[in-house]
Amino acid sequence: MFILIATLLVTWAVFVHNRDTVFNLEQDRMLHTGRLMEGESEVIRGYSSANPTEILQPYSLRIMESANLAFATFMDTDGKRLTYWDPSWIGTQYPGNIEPALRGEEFTEVSSTGRAGLSARAVIPIQINGEIVGVLTVGSRVSELDILAQSQIPAVLIGAGVLLVFSSLASYLLARYLKRVTFGMGPEQMSTSFNFLDTALHNVTEGIVLLSQHGRVRLYNDKAAELLNWPIIRTSEPAIDAPQLAQPQPNGTSGAMGMLINDTELPEALKALMIEGRDAEDERYFANGRILVVNQHRIDPSSRGAVRGALSGTVITLHDATDVQALSGELENTRSLTDALRSQTHEHANRLHTVLSLLELGQSDQAKNVVSEAVGAGDQREGAAGVAPVMEAVLTGKAAQSRERGIDLDFSIELTRRTNLGSHILITILGNLVDNAMDAIDTGVAEKDSAEEAERWIEVDVYDSPAHNGRWLTIMVADSGPGIPQPIIERIFERGFSTKDHGETGRGHGLWLVNSTAKRLGGTVTVAQDSGTVFTVEIPIPDSRITGLEVASQEGTNRG
Repeated sequence: MFILIATLLVTWAVFVHNRDTVFNLEQDRMLHTGRLMEGESEVIRGYSSANPTEILQPYSLRIMESANLAFATFMDTDGKRLTYWDPSWIGTQYPGNIEPALRGEEFTEVSSTGRAGLSARAVIPIQINGEIVGVLTVGSRVSELDILAQSQIPAVLIGAGVLLVFSSLASYLLARYLKRVTFGMGPEQMSTSFNFLDTALHNVTEGIVLLSQHGRVRLYNDKAAELLNWPIIRTSEPAIDAPQLAQPQPNGTSGAMGMLINDTELPEALKALMIEGRDAEDERYFANGRILVVNQHRIDPSSRGAVRGALSGTVITLHDATDVQALSGELENTRSLTDALRSQTHEHANRLHTVLSLLELGQSDQAKNVVSEAVGAGDQREGAAGVAPVMEAVLTGKAAQSRERGIDLDFSIELTRRTNLGSHILITILGNLVDNAMDAIDTGVAEKDSAEEAERWIEVDVYDSPAHNGRWLTIMVADSGPGIPQPIIERIFERGFSTKDHGETGRGHGLWLVNSTAKRLGGTVTVAQDSGTVFTVEIPIPDSRITGLEVASQEGTNRG
C-alpha cells in the first residue's frame, strides 16, 4: 500500500513539474512571437487604416498557420476583437484582462477563457509613434494529454509497476520469514511476551541456565547467579554464540553470558554434566557450599517449528536442596526414634501380660524377675526355677486374649535342661508370634465369603533337642489363618512392613523383632504353609552354669 501511494505521488509530481515547464516554455514562445508580430508593417498599416480588420484578419490567419498558434487576435483599446480565427466572432468583446497592456505592459498567462480552451498566451500592447492603438493576444492551446506524453508518464508508471511487483514479493517473503521466526506474534504481542517472560525468568525460585550447543552461556536468571556465584545480569538479551563473546562484556551488563562453561569457576563434576549435555533428572551436586538438585534437558528446535537459526543447546534448572537435606536428616532421626518407641511398645505390652499371668499363677518371684529385667535391675538370664513358668505365663495370658477373640490356643512346653536364656527373649519371641497368629486368623475370617464358621486355632510347641553342635531351643507357632501370599513372604521380616492397617501406633514390628532377636542369638526363623502358617524359631542354647541338672522334674510337662 505504501509503495502504491508513493508511486501515485511521484507520478503526480512528475506530471505537475512537466506541465509547469511546458506552460512556461509556451508562454515564452508566445511572448517572442507576439513581439515579432507587433513590429510588422502590416500591423502598423492595418491599425492606421480605416478598416483594420480587412488588413489584419488575413495576416493573423497566415501567422497562426505558420507559427502553429491556436489564436492570434488583434483588438482595439476597448477590447473588441478586430480579428479572430472564427470570423463570426469578430467585433465581440475579449473576456480576458487587458488592462496591463493598455498601460504599456506585456504579460503572459495560462487561461481557459474563450473558445480556445486551456492555453498559454501572451498579451502585448500595439504602439504607433508611442501611442497605444490596440492589443495583441497570441496563444497556443496546451493539451494535458500532450503534457502526459512529454512527461513520459507511461514509462514512470511501468517502472513503478515493476517496482511495486518486486517490492510486494519482497514484502510477502519478509512477512513470512518474520511470522515464522516470531511464531506468528506481532510487535505488541512480542513486547508483551518478552516483558512477561523476562519478569518470570528473574523471579522464579529455581535457577535457570541456557547453554548453546557449543557450551556457551547464553542466558541465566538471578537465582542461578546466586546459586552459581555468577554476576547478576542487567539485560536479558541472549548472548550470541560467537568467539568474540568468549568473555563477559567490559561494561558488566551481560554478567557471565557469552562465557564458555569450561571457563567458569564451577565444580568439575557439574561442569562435566553441562559440557556433556546429556539429559539429567534430579541429580545432586555440591557447589559453593550448597547441595544443588540439577535437571538438564536438551532443547529441541523442531518442537516450535523448523526455523533457520533456531536456538539449540541445553536448559538447566537448579534447586537449592541444602535446607531440605538437613530437614531430611532430622526426619530420618525422628523416624528411627519412632520405630524404636514402637518396638518398645510391643515389648512392653507382652511383658505386662506375662507379669499379670505370673501373678495369677502365684509365681510372684518370677513376676518380680520379669519386672526387674524390664527396668534393668535383674539377671538377664533365667533364674533357678527356669523359664517354664515365664513361658507358661506368657501363653496363659495369650490364651485368655485368644478366647475373647474366639480362637482356641493350645500350647506345650517340654524342656529337658535349663535354657540359660533371658525371660525377656522368650517373651519377645512367643508374644509376637502368637499376636501375629491371632491377627492372621482374624484377617482370614474377614476375607472369607462363606457363611460357614471357619476353624480358628493356634498351636504352640516349645522344646529343646540335641544337635551335633550343642542343644537348640525350638519354638513352633502354627495357626489356621489363610497363609502368607508367596510374593510377600520374603518381606514379612522387614521393619515396618505389614499387610494390615498401620493404625496410630504403627505395625510391622512384631515379626521384625522375632527375626532380629533370633539372629542376634545365632538362630533362625523359618515359615511354612501347612493348613495355615507355621513359624519355627530355632535358637542355640548356651552352656548351662548348672550342668547335669535335670529341670524336667522341676518344670515338668505343661499343657494348657
